[in-house]
Amino acid sequence: MKSELKYFSYGILVSIVLSWLLFTRGCSSKHTNEVVVTDTVYVNKPYKEIVLKEIEIPKTIYVHKTDTIFREKLIKDTLIAGIEINKKKALIHTITPKGIPLIREFEIPPFKKLEINHQGDLDYKPKNIRRQKFWKNVGRIGLFIGGVWLGNKLKNKR
Repeated sequence: MKSELKYFSYGILVSIVLSWLLFTRGCSSKHTNEVVVTDTVYVNKPYKEIVLKEIEIPKTIYVHKTDTIFREKLIKDTLIAGIEINKKKALIHTITPKGIPLIREFEIPPFKKLEINHQGDLDYKPKNIRRQKFWKNVGRIGLFIGGVWLGNKLKNKR
């Protein structure tokens, strides 16, 4: 057992030294006296100067009705203005057909899938926490049993 451990440690040491030599020799430059010449020409004023005029504020704005089907749908449905999702809650900003802005706040548990419908309601598919806890505990038990088994094997070889 001791000789196997000794050979294993020597193998690791040799592989570390070889990889270090490979990386240090591979990164060194072979040509140190190389001069880089570019073909760039520098000019004092390369671009034509543009003078911006002052912004004029319009006196009247005309809005023309172009897409009546889309406007009719907006008149009948709610409009989602913004969505904020944090770890514990979701805020959905909507505007009703009457023009009333609303903020809906939903508390959300850990979710697998999150959906927001066209009216601003929140639907989610929760995570299966029991399954996650089960596999986490199975992993812990497996590590414990592996440690006990390995300890018994080492103890019996002494």
